[in-house]
Amino acid sequence: MSKSLKRVMTALAAMALCVTGGVFIGLPAASAINLADVHIYTFNDFHGRLDAAVPLAYTLQKEVALAPDDSLVVAGGDLIGASAFASSSAQDLPTIQIMNTLAQTPNFTFQASAAGNHEFDQGVADIIGRVGTAQQGWTYLGANVVWKAGYNPANPYAGAALNTYSLVNLNNGVMVGVIGVVTEEVSSLVDPTGIANVMFLDPVATVNHWANYLKTTLGVDIVVAIYHDGPSTATSMSAAIKASATFKAIVNDTSDKVDAIINGHTHLVYNWTGDAAQDPEGLNLHPGRPVVQAGNNGTNIGAIDLVYDKDTKTVVSAAARPVTVVTPDATGLTLGTVADIKALVDQANAEAALKGNVVVGAITKDITTAFIGGAWVPGIFGLEYQTAGGSVRDDRANESTLGRLVADAYLGVAQITSVIGGADIGVINPGSLRDELYYAAPGFVTYAMANEVQPFLNNLWTIELTGAQFKQLLEQQWQTSETGVTPSRAFLALGLSSNVAYTVNTDVPTATACTMELGCAWDDPASHIKSVFINGEPLDPDRLYKIITVSFLVAGGDNFRVMPEGVNAKDTGLLDRDAWISYISNQSLLVSGTPTAAMAPNFGHTSVVVTNLTPATAPMAPTVVKAGGKVTATLSRLNLTSLGSPANATIDIYIGSKFGVYP
Repeated sequence: MSKSLKRVMTALAAMALCVTGGVFIGLPAASAINLADVHIYTFNDFHGRLDAAVPLAYTLQKEVALAPDDSLVVAGGDLIGASAFASSSAQDLPTIQIMNTLAQTPNFTFQASAAGNHEFDQGVADIIGRVGTAQQGWTYLGANVVWKAGYNPANPYAGAALNTYSLVNLNNGVMVGVIGVVTEEVSSLVDPTGIANVMFLDPVATVNHWANYLKTTLGVDIVVAIYHDGPSTATSMSAAIKASATFKAIVNDTSDKVDAIINGHTHLVYNWTGDAAQDPEGLNLHPGRPVVQAGNNGTNIGAIDLVYDKDTKTVVSAAARPVTVVTPDATGLTLGTVADIKALVDQANAEAALKGNVVVGAITKDITTAFIGGAWVPGIFGLEYQTAGGSVRDDRANESTLGRLVADAYLGVAQITSVIGGADIGVINPGSLRDELYYAAPGFVTYAMANEVQPFLNNLWTIELTGAQFKQLLEQQWQTSETGVTPSRAFLALGLSSNVAYTVNTDVPTATACTMELGCAWDDPASHIKSVFINGEPLDPDRLYKIITVSFLVAGGDNFRVMPEGVNAKDTGLLDRDAWISYISNQSLLVSGTPTAAMAPNFGHTSVVVTNLTPATAPMAPTVVKAGGKVTATLSRLNLTSLGSPANATIDIYIGSKFGVYP
């Protein structure tokens, strides 16, 4: 099909929309011969995931090849920083080189990405200097990042520290202006010393200023705004607008001179134009304008399809869609750009393998997840594990020495990191523990070993829950979906820092969950949680407790739906892996690369099943006993099933609390 015929057919489709009740009314007949397609492809929050680079590049090239004169590719920030080991171990140079290769590919228009908060991990001087020097053919945009020196409130945009916009001249004659801005929260997400010389202006006001300049002064045809920020939920456009004031401002306050909006930062996937299904409450004040985010880690691509009328200089049709990333076959791997990127990835992986052998700490024994099917011989769990008929790792229904250690690592790092300012409780979900720390004389832990335990590279977040909400978090270990259905994993045992202890009335995974949706109160008789102690003191239902955990849980992952109901949620800017390895090195007293101490597993059980308690006590209430009285109970679930765990033979009982008597 010729290009002109394609445009005529597109015009007829647009005119059909007008006739059948679409949003475009009174389309001039003359415009039918002068329409241009524009396809915008985007990805965001790549975070140096080199394993995704080849499929991402291959899929983008396939898409662009369908209409090379009409297409451009942009990125939504956080391409580097919080990166996978193969990239981060080389200061993210492999990722920059991959982006350079994309930018230099013939008939493939990639020349701009918004700067994300992680681009500032090593300071503004780094993104301008080291990173900027390494870039070839593309640039980071940060229109709202301005120098403090000489700042003039009357002309706040004059002192931009980064490029503000990029102009893309498509071969179909359409000029596209791309504006990039970063979240205002950068100052709370990175080391403040690295950004002390700059300030972050209001992103929406900044976009509106430059959109007006591009269209009014430069005569740009289409303006695309990339916000490295986004909503906290993607269930619907209405829900996202209601849940996030930031996202509401992006959607509703961004000028009409902006024809499409691209988001990043919150790692969600959505392709919205504000129709009734996406926005049932009609909260979007600019229906028809695409708003897109493409997840993270290079596993998703977002696409925006526009039809531009050159006569009226308006966008007459807009759509948003996801693009599935596909892995190239053997032939696809030989394509020029794909082959070049594969070579870069292979080289980076080989160099990373050498660095992975660096010793970061030491252990005295195995520190593992819970195992299934092991034996207690003689009184130690797990002899002859991983043999025929032996035990299998990753029992997510039981606590583990590894889960406790990782949660302790999060809490420990929070307490010594000034940017975080401490925390009360460390939490990790069992599914985040992907390998074990196995002991082999002399007990050294390498970077690669530690990395395999925490490979997801989730950012650590802090969030504050009331004591009542934290108690409900523990209740939600008995799993239900949002519709009340019990998932295939009926119980997920959270890894909790060593300062947490609690009692329950059952260890049956399929026991009916006590959910807040059904009215589970603090002292509900249906509650499985009977008591909770933090640092030896009973949990206070009204006090706010600062939790440090992975972003996955903060967002309510694994059906821990109470977590997003907390307040003051903040990205610490730390990767779970980096915090974990830092803690290992600290506890191992690493000196010049050599451990001078070793970590031992903690075989204590965070929770104990208490049944048949006499006198009977309501959940979360103290048992009152008169002097000379007697308390009886049946205790169970006393032993861990992590490798090397001993069979506990004694129990310590405290009258009052461990650190003081109840008033």
